[in-house]
Amino acid sequence: MRRRSENTEKNGQVVGYAIAGAERTAVLPFSGELWAMYILQEYHRQRIGHLLIEMVANRLAAQQHNSMIVWILADNPCRHFYESLGGTLAGEKTLEIAGKTLTEVAYGWPDTRSLRNCAAHLRNGLRSS
Repeated sequence: MRRRSENTEKNGQVVGYAIAGAERTAVLPFSGELWAMYILQEYHRQRIGHLLIEMVANRLAAQQHNSMIVWILADNPCRHFYESLGGTLAGEKTLEIAGKTLTEVAYGWPDTRSLRNCAAHLRNGLRSS
């Protein structure tokens, strides 16, 4: 399974990263998966997530993954970010961590073309690698 990490820098400091690759379960009809994304709290709401999503969607498309899914905890307030990018609810599951039952929801994009240029206007001051 090929995976790729993307990160974003501002003033020489890594402020966010995303890890993606092939969808891991083959349960839902998506070929690519955003496995993890994190942005430092002080850089939230600066559209860095848009840049990371764009890089991930382009990288996945280069690997012939033209659809994408992401799993996120249902009570994570950042889930609205995926909704704002057009992700639609695609699934739900529960998992247990440290004796606590948690619910995850999946957001999916059957076609990632809309994500592949979602940050074109945001590149000033940011460097990706």
